[in-house]
Amino acid sequence: MKEILWTIQHIDAYRALKENGVLRANEQFLFCQDEFRFAYNWMSEKMRIRIGCPPDCIKYPVWAWYQWEGRRGRRDLRFSGYAKRGTPMVQLKIEADIQEILLSDFDDWHQVLNNCYLADSEQDFDIFYASDHTDWQHEIEVSWEKIFDLKRCCPNWDTPLERKSIQAVLWEINLSQVRKAEFFIAK
Repeated sequence: MKEILWTIQHIDAYRALKENGVLRANEQFLFCQDEFRFAYNWMSEKMRIRIGCPPDCIKYPVWAWYQWEGRRGRRDLRFSGYAKRGTPMVQLKIEADIQEILLSDFDDWHQVLNNCYLADSEQDFDIFYASDHTDWQHEIEVSWEKIFDLKRCCPNWDTPLERKSIQAVLWEINLSQVRKAEFFIAK
């Protein structure tokens, strides 16, 4: 089964895709340079387990959107936050096989980025941090598995299902998967 995804990339990444026929994450341009490296490594390991090993020489995935705030469709490029103001960018609409994609809850991903326990409620959060744990990091990382449960919804605690933002990661994008390219300047 095929799924439509949208990825926002620097114009140079798009040029490399056109030239090489494939887009792969370039480690020197990732957001995970230092403080988030452990989170990106964790996601890469989960990809290996859930969708298989990457092609040779690939360490990190390409990120894309499956759904934004409950809506399937392209991101609105009139907003800021995609890159430094004035940067030439491109939004690619791609079609990828579902077996090549790992989907996760974007809001919950921030618990991974912040190396925090992913609680199901305020009470769960309080109990976890008030308890004495023999292996804090292991228990925190086990809680992160919840980001892959896209039907998970904890009332009064996290984003309702109908408004969830769902991100996608895949090892690479082939030029043949691109259905549309929209060029824009970051605001």
